[in-house]
Amino acid sequence: MENPILEELHKAHNLVLKLAKEIDVKNQRLLEMEQQIDAISTSLSIMTVEKDGLQQAHDRGVVTLYKLKIHIIVGFPAQRTSFLCMRTT
Repeated sequence: MENPILEELHKAHNLVLKLAKEIDVKNQRLLEMEQQIDAISTSLSIMTVEKDGLQQAHDRGVVTLYKLKIHIIVGFPAQRTSFLCMRTT
C-alpha cells in the first residue's frame, strides 16, 4: 500500500487536471460564443444601415407621391379650365 500522503497528492493532481480540462473546454465554448455574437452584431449593424436606407427611400417616395397628388388635385382643374378656354375660342 502506498503512502496515504502520496495517494492524496495523486487524487489532488488528478482533480486539478480534470478541472483544468473543464476550464479549457468552457473557455473554448465562450470563445466560440463571442465569435458568434460578433458575427451577429456585425450582421445586425449592416441590416440596420440597409433598413435605414430603405426607410429613407420609402419616405422620399411617399413625399413624391404626396406632391404629385397635390399637383394633380390642385393643378388639374386649372389646366382643364385653361384647356376648355382654348377650345371655346
